[in-house]
Amino acid sequence: GTDSTGIVSLGMNSSQPVLAKECGPPEILMDSKKFEKVFYGTNKIYLGHNRSRTQGVVKRSNAHPFCFDRIFGAHNGTVHNGLSDLPDQCDTDSETILSAFNTLGVEKTIPKINGAWAFTWYDYTTDTINFLRNKERPLYYAFSKDRRVIFWASMVEMLALALNHNEIERADNPRTNLVPENLWLSFKIPKARSDEFAEPARMTLEGKKLENFRGSYSGSNTGAEDENPFGHWGGGEMGVAGYLPIRSQRHSTERKALVDKIINEGP
Repeated sequence: GTDSTGIVSLGMNSSQPVLAKECGPPEILMDSKKFEKVFYGTNKIYLGHNRSRTQGVVKRSNAHPFCFDRIFGAHNGTVHNGLSDLPDQCDTDSETILSAFNTLGVEKTIPKINGAWAFTWYDYTTDTINFLRNKERPLYYAFSKDRRVIFWASMVEMLALALNHNEIERADNPRTNLVPENLWLSFKIPKARSDEFAEPARMTLEGKKLENFRGSYSGSNTGAEDENPFGHWGGGEMGVAGYLPIRSQRHSTERKALVDKIINEGP
């Protein structure tokens, strides 16, 4: 998406995130001083997002990620149904839902809504990075070879591009994972840089089912008959957790070459 860009980091021993947002495509934020501040020190999480507007105006406060007292996170997708049942009515569907994650909890929020989503968020109270998606949006993750760092992205080619560009070897079996539909994965952040990520806690969570409803989500295809259930979308998430920074990538020719390689050989 080109409407806005944001990134948040959290230091290894800090409870205060460092957040940078800007309207416009990623290069506007990446050329700013506030972007540089996100990478100061030793951080255990970087969570970024670029937005294509579906609800709410284009302004800095509507850019992802969104930060609250218990969580910070981002959303890829569009939700129209169930928002009125949530406690805080914000300018965007994404902020409304993530605010409900913060106050109601994920288990009480997801069953109230219907739409398209892939959520990634960090929870201070459990020191976990969390993934949850439904069939309308993809979300991929991979581990470094030593399993001390986890990476994720909405697009598998962007995940591979970032890792290859930074010469990071991935763990095998499998190298890249698609988050299962309607399965909340919660990964505990390792306490020390030498520790590996353990297997995540898992919980099945499904959105509200509406009778005779066929979604009309901006930029996505819905229904079992669609050739591509993920469709095309304008926003996306990307992040890393486990104390290893990741350099930015701006070279479209390198991206195209990698996409071609992935298509031909697999990620």
